[in-house]
Amino acid sequence: PLTPRRPVSAAPIALTASQVPWAGITGMPEGFADGVDNVATLISDTTIIYTGAGLGQITGTAGITLYVNFAGSGDSPAVAHSDHDHAGVYAAAAHTHPGDDITSPVSEALTATHALSANDADTLDGQHGSYYQARVSGACAVGSTIRTINVDGTVTCEPHDGFPIFSRSTVQSAGNAGAYSSITLGADGLGLISYYDASLTDLKVAHCNNAACTSATISAPDSASDVGMYTSIAIGPDGLGLIAYYDNTHKNLKVAHCLDPNCTSANLATLDSVGDVGMYASVAIGSDGLGLIAYYDNTNGDLKVVHCGNANCNSGNTITTLDASAGAGMTASLVIGSDGMGLIGYEANNAALKVAHCSDVACASATLSTLDTGVIGPDVAMVLGADGLGLISYHNNLAGSLKAAHCDNINCATATITTLEDIANSVGNYTAIAIGSDGRGIIAHGDATAGGLRITHCNNTTCASATTVVLDSSAGIPLSSIAIGLDGMALISYGYSDLKVVHCSNVFCVPYVRQR
Repeated sequence: PLTPRRPVSAAPIALTASQVPWAGITGMPEGFADGVDNVATLISDTTIIYTGAGLGQITGTAGITLYVNFAGSGDSPAVAHSDHDHAGVYAAAAHTHPGDDITSPVSEALTATHALSANDADTLDGQHGSYYQARVSGACAVGSTIRTINVDGTVTCEPHDGFPIFSRSTVQSAGNAGAYSSITLGADGLGLISYYDASLTDLKVAHCNNAACTSATISAPDSASDVGMYTSIAIGPDGLGLIAYYDNTHKNLKVAHCLDPNCTSANLATLDSVGDVGMYASVAIGSDGLGLIAYYDNTNGDLKVVHCGNANCNSGNTITTLDASAGAGMTASLVIGSDGMGLIGYEANNAALKVAHCSDVACASATLSTLDTGVIGPDVAMVLGADGLGLISYHNNLAGSLKAAHCDNINCATATITTLEDIANSVGNYTAIAIGSDGRGIIAHGDATAGGLRITHCNNTTCASATTVVLDSSAGIPLSSIAIGLDGMALISYGYSDLKVVHCSNVFCVPYVRQR
């Protein structure tokens, strides 16, 4: 406490000893409170107590540093002490050493740095550990960085923040798994994949154990009868997965609301059981925080949509038929548009690419538009672009090509169509699309002739052109899904007989690219 009290400015001005009464200072270390402010007294071989005016410094050979007060008047010349190896001079401070006549101490001019030699008795010990810290004596291995420095000079290390590394991993190889996979990011930032285990006829979920998903925790939230085809997963406002899928035994549309991040268990519900319904399910979380699911009514050849009545989607649901034209609704892909309304891209009777723009949050009705005609599908995937407009990847079955449709407006009443790849009538199968961290579309698709997984990276927002690389040349046409991880890189789940994951190391998803 300052007595009398003094105002402190935003940039405080130091107070001199004459302005601060010694008796008014509290919290001083032992030895400073004796009222002697103009002498430096060594009271033992291992303890140095300094008091007085004027800021000085002592540095030992071990690198220990104390900031202390010296008596700061006088102009004595530099002198060398005959008994000890000291460095020099500063303002006639009284300095006492063991063996010196304490009644007539040798007067030295001490420099601001007073160096102690190895045989000097002026050493510092652990009883002053709260006032100094030893020089850093530890080191970290290559690939790690100092996190903390301890009082004794040792260090605690941690690994460097790593750059994304391209990887291909098999998450499940037992049985015949990996078909109809759908991937999203869980609330923990790790991949969450729903898929169909054809050997066990179960709905499976793989929760990635790391950002690259080189391993995962696998669960079967629904194993009753033959379930899990045409899966689609989204994360609800509660941070838990909501999975729409097809019950092949009963020909119904079902939903599983996960009860934990791994989805080891879930609340199950049948949403539509009239006829053969539920193929090509696609789920998104609407602007009201509730699930919205587009799917195909195979009995009537219609595009239908369910708006969930609660988080579990097990009560209060409403079902609407949006397009009753022949074969409408195959390979439906639903996103929430920039206006908060559902936007659904789908194939109609293998002859047209169509879009339904919902008129309200529950999608009780929609405006339908035809974007392209010919032999389309059965592979349509839709995402909301960085410009707030829909971007659709799809397959021209007659030409065997990969195509893209960039919506010209929010309703996607019209679109600009581009053929991205046309190689031997084989590419563009089972497309999946996401928007990369560079704001451009990245499309996963299969090669029907050579087999394997291909990635096409759009060269601009509208995807008027693109570049393609082969990620996996394994046999078979993989059914894929794609999400963008917290590191900004694509995470792709795919499979035919195994569930596999690719983690890209750059926005182009080129395995060995190097940027300077």
